[in-house]
Amino acid sequence: MRNWNTEYGLITKIIQSEFETDFLYTQVINTLSNEHEIIPIKFAALDPYKTYNMAQVSRILRIKSNQLRYLINKYGEYIQLIKKRAKYAISFKALYRIYLVNLCLTKKLISLGEFNKIMTTHVSYSDYIDMKLTSYTDKFVELNYKTSQLNENESEFYVLFLQISEITTELIKEIAEYNMTLTSPFHSVDNRERNKLVNKKRDHEVLFNKLSIVYKNL
Repeated sequence: MRNWNTEYGLITKIIQSEFETDFLYTQVINTLSNEHEIIPIKFAALDPYKTYNMAQVSRILRIKSNQLRYLINKYGEYIQLIKKRAKYAISFKALYRIYLVNLCLTKKLISLGEFNKIMTTHVSYSDYIDMKLTSYTDKFVELNYKTSQLNENESEFYVLFLQISEITTELIKEIAEYNMTLTSPFHSVDNRERNKLVNKKRDHEVLFNKLSIVYKNL
């Protein structure tokens, strides 16, 4: 027989550990006092190591499928879904992020304008930034061990890869600092630091696009 109190305690610890620096989670726990509103009791029945499909998430969170798709399309960078062919594989972590987004919007914990501004400027997770580079790592390693001289395209790819690796490292470090500042009330967040980080993210995107073009010509 399942002990729901024990399982709820375990899922609560997992969420608290995973989301301790998450800016929406921080906003929710600083605003709401009902723990079952922050982490619904029904989450005790979920497997944190399982992936869920759209229909399951819609049913679990009681969000209509069209509204769920809207949230995913609008706030996908924060939610962090994995797409397998034409379908989404939704991790427990992504499921809870969807819950947080929906909770903030339906409970009006933040005004819609402020919420969208924060979501637009927020650079979310280092794994998102880093994963974009992994598809080109094998080619970089291959060029690194090439005995003959690199041609023009190979040289350009090599230099761009080094540049984007450096800016990725800087972003990952600064994202941690940025997330920590978001434990303060939203209006006290230093906009200069936020804008600096957003500009660096934009530079990262420009370099990555250049890298993609050069890679196709190798």
